[in-house]
Order: sequence, then C-alpha cells, then structure tokens
Amino acid sequence: MPEIHLDHVLFARVERPYSPKGTSGYQVVYQSPALGPETAQIERQIQCFQINRQQMVRHQFFWTASGQAVCTRTVSLISPDREVVDRDQRDAFLVHALVLSQADFARVRNDPFALFAAAEQRQVLAGQVSQLVQYLRVAPPPDSLYVPTRTQTSYPLDGSQEELLQLYRLVEAAPTLTGQKQSIQMIAPNPGDIFRLLSSLLIMLPSDERVACTFDTFADSCSPIPGSFWTIGSTRPLSQTGFLSMRLAERQIVSVRPVSNDSLYTTWFLYALQNLGTFAQLNEDLFTAQLIAESFKAGKALPNQLLSERALSTFHRLNDQSIDACFVKALASVMEKRLAEAFAPSLFTALPLPAVLNIAATGDCEIQFLAGMMYNWFFQVQPDWKEWDDVLDVAIHADFAPLLLLASLKAHPRLFKNYGKLQLQAIQTLLDSNLLPQVLTNLCGSAPPASVSSAINSEPLPGQSVLNDEEFQALVLALLQQKAGRLLQAPCVQRVGLLQQRKIVLNLAKATANQDVVPEFVAALQQHPLYDK
Repeated sequence: MPEIHLDHVLFARVERPYSPKGTSGYQVVYQSPALGPETAQIERQIQCFQINRQQMVRHQFFWTASGQAVCTRTVSLISPDREVVDRDQRDAFLVHALVLSQADFARVRNDPFALFAAAEQRQVLAGQVSQLVQYLRVAPPPDSLYVPTRTQTSYPLDGSQEELLQLYRLVEAAPTLTGQKQSIQMIAPNPGDIFRLLSSLLIMLPSDERVACTFDTFADSCSPIPGSFWTIGSTRPLSQTGFLSMRLAERQIVSVRPVSNDSLYTTWFLYALQNLGTFAQLNEDLFTAQLIAESFKAGKALPNQLLSERALSTFHRLNDQSIDACFVKALASVMEKRLAEAFAPSLFTALPLPAVLNIAATGDCEIQFLAGMMYNWFFQVQPDWKEWDDVLDVAIHADFAPLLLLASLKAHPRLFKNYGKLQLQAIQTLLDSNLLPQVLTNLCGSAPPASVSSAINSEPLPGQSVLNDEEFQALVLALLQQKAGRLLQAPCVQRVGLLQQRKIVLNLAKATANQDVVPEFVAALQQHPLYDK
C-alpha cells in the first residue's frame, strides 16, 4: 500500500474572518505552501457549480499544465453556517482538490478512484463547514495518505459482451478523442451513477493509459469545452458540438472507431471478454494482464507478487509471436542469433512463464544463468549443433567451466584459437570447485542430467555418446596434463568400451602408461577388442 504526498486546494464561499484575503465571497481559502501558479488553473476548473437544494456531489480528474494530477470533490452546502460561509444564507458549495505529483499518482496506478476511496475512508476530504473551519483554524489537511491499490472493480458491469466491448473502446479512445477536441457526454440524473460507471471503466485499462481519462461528473450550468475532459457528466444534453452523448438510463453507448492496431493488452482483453463468459471472471484477471502489458511498455520486470496463472498463460498464448520475438532478441544480445533461435524453444519449456515474460519485456538476461541452462540443454535435447564457437563465446563470457569444457572439446580447430588451453583452464576450474567428477559423468555418458548440481550421482544410460572418439581422446589427454588421471573412473571406463578407432585406443593406452590413472581405466584400454588387432 503506497504512501503518497498530497497538496490541497480548498475553494468555498466564506465570510471575511475566514478569508485569507480578508474579503467575503467565493475564493481559494486554503492552498498548500508548495503550490504556486497551478492553483489559478485549478480554480478555473472548479469554480463553476450548479447550486441547488439537493445534496449534489461532483468529482473531477484533470492535469495541471505543470504535470500534476488533480482529483476534486465538490459538495453542496445545504443551510450552511452563516457566520462562516454566508450571512445571507444563500446556497453555497465547497471544493476540496487533492494535488499529486506525476510520480506519486503513478504509484497508485494513475487511479483517481483509489485516491477518492482512500480519502473518503480517512475523512480527508472536507464535506462540512465544521471540517473546513478545522482545516483553516486548527490544523491543515494531511500532507500524506496511504492508498490501497485497486486490482478489481467493486461495481460490476452487467451488460452484454457487446456493451462491455463498446465501453472498453470508449476508454481506449480517450487520447484520440481529446486530440480531436471531442468529449463523451454521459447523461444521468445523479452524478453518482456516472462516477460509479467511470470507476469500472478505468479499471479496465492498464495504468499508463488511464492518464488520458480525465472527467467531470457534473457540468450543469457550466460551459465545458469539448476535449477539455475525456468525459463530462450532466443531467441534460449539452448544445455545443463536439460532445458525443450517451444516456445511461437508456444504455446508449457511444460508438467510437477502434484504435487501428490492437495492443498486446487489447488482444488479451477482447479474447477474455469473449471467452471468460462474465465480467466477474474477467475482473479476476484484469490486474495480472495489466501488469504484463505495463511491463512490456516500460521495459521492466513483472512485480514480485501473486499473479493469475490463467491470465499469464492466455496473455502469452495470444501474443506469442510478438513476445517470443522479444525473447529471442534478448537472448541474441548475449549470444549469436542462430544460437539464440535454436536455444529459445528449450528455455520456453524449462523456465516458468513469468521468467520468460520478464526476459522478453526487459530485453535483459543473465549470461551466467543462461550458460547453465545451455549446458543442460545440450545433454537433455542433444541438438544437432555444429557452431560450437558460438557456444564457446557464451561459456567464456559467462565464465562457466562446465560449458567451456564441453564447447572447447567439440569446437572444430581454427587458426589462432587455442582450444587446448581453454580445456586446461576449464579442467583446473572444475578441479578447484570439486565439480570435475560430476562433469566427467555428463561428458562420458549418454544420460541427460537434470542439472549440473543434481547429476553428480547419475548413472549413464546406453545410447549415443556425448563425445565422439576424437573428443574423448582430447578430454583424457587434457586430464592427464592436469594430473587428474585419477578421476578417469567408472563413466570414463565405460566410454572406453565404445571406442571405434584402434589408433585412439593405442594412443590412450600409451598416454596412460606410467601415469597416475585408476587401474580400471588402463585395464579397459588393454582389454579393448581393438587393442591387440
């Protein structure tokens, strides 16, 4: 639950003793010390209000020219205290504006309704003359507020799928309508109905798209300019052009042209709307889908919190072409593209879906982690891979000895490339870390290990050898050079039995003579069918 900083503007009709200017009438009676010229802009937006004998409540959300979010509540003051507000006992109204920085508003997911709810619960918003006097004479409004994040709307929409789709297109089109100097006009006898509908509409959108959904729920007796707010509420139609009218009681929904290319989120939303059946089920998955969409837009990882598995899976499946392309691009930033394209399908199945989405969204991946996954991939999948220098580059950059040893054994000799030196380097590192016996089990067998750490006790199974005869010979010679012949144990002994070339059998028998090598390995060479031919 984020804590945000608040500035305040209070606007009302007051008598001279309560006026900062010493004059009676409508005016800004309080503004936070940090506020400057933006107060005048806020005052222009809030000073128009139709006063009547009903307890009317108006809510507004808009932005100042300096980029501050403003959320206001206006209430009618019925029979106000004449000593404070109006000695002639005329009707009056009171406006309380909450002003937030762009950064703080983003922390509450650009959700004015979450802010209104928290302010109501904490009784921050002045709604009575007594509270106004308290703020003016005793203590100013609080400068901070804890705001719970809304993940679902509490006001269910019971319309058909077609109606929900039209409503979604309304909020999605907010930036376009504002740019075209147009506004939605919602007509209802009670501004509260408009407020509740808008609350449900904004929760449909990812947080970054809500910034364009400005509104004024009660503009009667005012002269709103089309495009000044995304939505303007009133009890009757406005005569100006530029307003797209919809009567809530008649369930008339304005039809707007969809955005030309659906975003990743819109693709998910349209599918979910058609396939989840009810708004309640859709409501459950909204937050997760929005977090994914926001991560891709911002290039950030998903937040570390509980997410809907259904939404994660569906979002990826519907947008797999785009997401998978981002995933491969991220891999290609630390390895050759051809290797990234071959390696990616294995990672898709090996990694949890949130991890896949994080890599695709951020474009970042840890090469040390990838090197370990790649090592296991070569044993588990045994791909027909030829470009081992690509793998060698990954192993060197990741400083991952198991993969370095594997790649340096399998890479084809090239000029100015000392593979033998790399083999010795890898073996020494594995000796120092006590991982060499485990890696030898992997290299000399044919059983795919689950992971480097869990393969230490695995037994090789019959099948195609990981190393061909020449590669196995290079491994043995490198081990002897590093004085590690004592580790040529069971898996290596079994691999000797699979040798197909007499020359290699004889070479290894000669190389191991008079060396510190386990007797079983020497015996396996001497007992090989090709040894005496």
